[in-house]
Amino acid sequence: ESNYAHRGYYSYFMDIPTPPQETKQTPKPLNLIETVVFEHLLPRAKQILSPEDAESIVGAEWWVHTRPIASNLGHNMHFDTDEALLAQEGLITHPILSSVLYLTGGEVDTSS
Repeated sequence: ESNYAHRGYYSYFMDIPTPPQETKQTPKPLNLIETVVFEHLLPRAKQILSPEDAESIVGAEWWVHTRPIASNLGHNMHFDTDEALLAQEGLITHPILSSVLYLTGGEVDTSS
C-alpha cells in the first residue's frame, strides 16, 4: 500500500474527530502514534493555544522514514504545508502546531 520499502518514508494524515459537545470524550487510540497525539499533543495544544485555535485542529500528520545507521544524512530543510491546498488553490498554509518525536531502535540484550 505505502510502497515504504522503495521510498524509505511514509506519510499519514489522521483526522481528529470532534467529540460530541455533551461528552467531550477523546477517541480511543488505535496505535502508539495516536496515543501520543490524543494523550500528549492535543492536551498540550489546549494548554498553549487559544481556545479557538485549539478547537480548530482537525487532524494530525505523522510520517516515518529510515536512514542507514551512521549515515548522518539528516533531513532536507523544508516547511510543512497542505500540499493538496497548494496544488488546488496555490495557497501556502502551515500547521498550527508542530512536534517532533524520535523513535529509535535499540539493541536487545540476548545474553541472559
